[in-house]
Amino acid sequence: MAGRKRFPVNTHLAAGVTREQVVEFITNEGVRPRAWELVRNRELVDYAFKVGDDVGLVGFMDEESSDVVRTKIEALPLVAEGFVDVEIAPVSAIARFD
Repeated sequence: MAGRKRFPVNTHLAAGVTREQVVEFITNEGVRPRAWELVRNRELVDYAFKVGDDVGLVGFMDEESSDVVRTKIEALPLVAEGFVDVEIAPVSAIARFD
């Protein structure tokens, strides 16, 4: 895992998108194989579904850069088709002030 950092991936509904639209998309399209591959291959190392008004997913990926994470996440249909927005930022277990 040398050179890798942990990146939280926080998704939320895109502006103007309703929960119902997302549910309809998933009901009609299903969960795509690439999304399951992220879980099966441990690329998405931990995740949880948000509840309440701000629905979405929070997860963690260990990668070399945020660009690698963004490329993988933006290829997922819910992101690529504009249903959800994504926030990605590196984190560390050690406080760094540089």
